[in-house]
Amino acid sequence: LFGGADVIERTGGLTRAEYAREGFFQLVAVAGFVLALVLILDWWTRPAGSPAARAAGWLQASLLGLTGIVLISALVRMRLYVAEFGLTQLRFYALALMIWIGGLLVWSLVTVLPGRRAMFGSGAFLSLLVLVATLNVVNPDATIARVNVDRYVNGGATIDLDYLVHNLSADATPVLQANAAVLPPLDLPDAGSSPVQDWRNYNLSRSRAAR
Repeated sequence: LFGGADVIERTGGLTRAEYAREGFFQLVAVAGFVLALVLILDWWTRPAGSPAARAAGWLQASLLGLTGIVLISALVRMRLYVAEFGLTQLRFYALALMIWIGGLLVWSLVTVLPGRRAMFGSGAFLSLLVLVATLNVVNPDATIARVNVDRYVNGGATIDLDYLVHNLSADATPVLQANAAVLPPLDLPDAGSSPVQDWRNYNLSRSRAAR
C-alpha cells in the first residue's frame, strides 16, 4: 500500500507510471462499489436500531475506513509519479477527483451511518459544485506550470516546455513569462491573436497573457 519507490525497485517490470495508474483506477472502482454498497445496506437494514442495522453499521464503517486507506495509498502513488515526471492536466484532475472521493467517504460516515441517508445525495452534489468552484479559483494550468517550473529551478528536474507551451491554456503563460530568465528559450504563442478583436471573444486568461 505504501511502499512507493521501494516496491517499484523490488518488482521486476513495474514502472512508476504503471504503479500510479493502477492505484488510481483501483481506487475509483473500489470507492464506487463501496459507496453504493453502503447506501444499499442502509436502506436494506431499516429500521435503525435493530440488531441487523447495528451490525451493518459497524461493517460499513470498517469498509469505509479500509477504502480510506486505499485512498491514501493512491495519493502516495500519485505523489511519487508527480515527483518523478512532473504535473500534467490529467494528473492534476486525478488528484482533485481523489480528494473529492475522500470527501464523499467522510460525508457518508456522518450522514448515512447515523441514519441521515436522505442528506447524502444533496451533500455529494454540493461538494461537487464546491470542487468545480475551487478548481476555477486555483487555476489548474497556472498551477501545473508553477509546479513544473519549481521542479526545474529548485529540484534540478527535467521540464517539458513543449507540453507547457502548447498543451496548456493561456493561464500558464504569465507563469512562464515570469520565469523566462531561468528557463530554456521559450517560443510562446501570441495569446492576443484572434480573428475578431472585440468584446464577443474577450478572454481574461488571454488578456493577462498578452500583457
